Amino acid sequence: MGRNVGGAPTGAGGAAPDAVIFGEVVDVCMTADHPQYTAIQVEGDYIGWVGIKRLGGKSKGNYPTEWLAPLNMNVQTLPLKGEHIIAIKGSSASNQSGVSNFSYYWISVTNLDGDINNHLQPNSALYEDDEANDEVGDTFVEKAVKKMQPLEGDTIVQSRWQSGLRFTSTAAASKPGNYWSVGSDDGDPLTILVNGYADDGEDANVTDILEDASTILMTSTQKIDFELANPESPESVAMPSGPAPPLEAPNAFEGSPQIIINSDRLIFNARNDSVLISAKKEISLSTATWKINISAIADLLLELLTNLAMETHPTPAGPSGPPLQAPIYEQLKGQLETMKQ
Repeated sequence: MGRNVGGAPTGAGGAAPDAVIFGEVVDVCMTADHPQYTAIQVEGDYIGWVGIKRLGGKSKGNYPTEWLAPLNMNVQTLPLKGEHIIAIKGSSASNQSGVSNFSYYWISVTNLDGDINNHLQPNSALYEDDEANDEVGDTFVEKAVKKMQPLEGDTIVQSRWQSGLRFTSTAAASKPGNYWSVGSDDGDPLTILVNGYADDGEDANVTDILEDASTILMTSTQKIDFELANPESPESVAMPSGPAPPLEAPNAFEGSPQIIINSDRLIFNARNDSVLISAKKEISLSTATWKINISAIADLLLELLTNLAMETHPTPAGPSGPPLQAPIYEQLKGQLETMKQ
């Protein structure tokens, strides 16, 4: 026997079984305390298995509830109760030499209506004595969610909940338009991970980094129309060693890869080790009250310690000698200089 527990026999011999079947989901095993987890008397992990009733069998006793394993254990969109799935026949774990057994494995939810949030059509596989059941699950709530607008050649992975991953490219003449096809050639790659994309008023959303809730954007050559919450000053930063030119703003940078992370709040937490921030050129920090260039602030501290060590004051007897704290200032200056690249 195969692994379709509680369903039609899956062994060899007899009439040839259907290669593809369709069923309505009546239960989903998501935890090890699910009753079906211990009821299935086969070795293995049954999280992700779904209980279905086959569509098309209306007479009493035809096709009772069958439990199907997912075909792919690595990438899954768990169906809801009341959604329909497609399953295919495949080799069974119980295959033995000379005996070819099979099982059915569910592939995906059937797209019944184009809805990205759900494809509910419960009670489609009712049998004569079955009671109607509109239960979807314990936590799922239906929500109006628009799809992500595909552009030519895109690979898109999107959830039921207004989030998605887009592998795309520069497409300057795409319709609808997009915000990333500037300063680069058609076909240059770009990857967008977005959570909570904004409603742009269209039937499907292209997404917009300025409006979406949270975005990680990985470019190759593109120039992105993106404004910092506290923009860099366009003027050079005064430094003892000479003026430090302002850093190139994100919306002016093009021709080389950049990664933009945008949200209302960002947290970088190194739970067991350090946070390393390194730049070939400069590191800039900007808040509502300060705009700081790390090189500039370090140079200013070095200049301050140098002047403090040489500080004198006029007295009736003439200029005072060096301050009593001069050795401390020199020591701090030396420590700071060891940090200079």
